[in-house]
Amino acid sequence: MAALWVTVVIGLAVPAIVIGVPIAHEMINAGKGASTPREALVRWVYTFEDATRSGELMAERLIVASQRDKLTKQRRDYIATRTTDTERHPEAVPGRFELADPPPNTEPARQTITGNSATVVMYWRVTWTAVNDPSGLRSKGTSLPWRAELRQERDGWRLFSVAIAPWCAANSNDASTPAYSLC
Repeated sequence: MAALWVTVVIGLAVPAIVIGVPIAHEMINAGKGASTPREALVRWVYTFEDATRSGELMAERLIVASQRDKLTKQRRDYIATRTTDTERHPEAVPGRFELADPPPNTEPARQTITGNSATVVMYWRVTWTAVNDPSGLRSKGTSLPWRAELRQERDGWRLFSVAIAPWCAANSNDASTPAYSLC
């Protein structure tokens, strides 16, 4: 009987620990900023792939409290523009944002830290997939810069402002306008 009791306890305790400890760790760290300015921007950009409230909450955790409304609206507007473009042009589907190298003769990607402030410039691109092309033609988009100003708070780095490369070109007839889509 004692052996059965030990087996039951071990059978329940080990899975509970294996599952519960990582969840508890994530819950404790959920509201923390990022460990580096670059990480904060990367994590924020990746939230653009989740247009739900959950994605918005993840993004908000990476923003300085005083700027949360402004940057949350900027993110929402950007996602709405991308969604509208995708619905209007179903012939090509944009993929996720991907880190990319800067194009030749452009500002270099960088991270500059001065005290508790930082500036990060990173380049992102989108790979497009042609829907009606039997070969599944994929086209890598142009690498465009995202510039962020960040602040270091007691629990990590958070975004203060972000200049996002536009999703839609200012003039849909001008392919030279730097944007992810002509819309």
